[in-house]
Amino acid sequence: MTTVTLPTAPPPPHSRDGASRPLDPLLVLTGIVAGVAVLCLLLVGSRASAPQAPRTARAPREEEA
Repeated sequence: MTTVTLPTAPPPPHSRDGASRPLDPLLVLTGIVAGVAVLCLLLVGSRASAPQAPRTARAPREEEA
């Protein structure tokens, strides 16, 4: 009986190009803008859901009386 050995692919080289590639400035700017937009939406949403102080009746002005 003959044994057939199939050639195996060499393991992929461990590349560190992904870690050393410079960042794309446009993507960095997009991320910052998106982050600021999310923070603004969170701020607006939290202020809208905050309990409101009850409005007190004002004393009429002298001109209105």
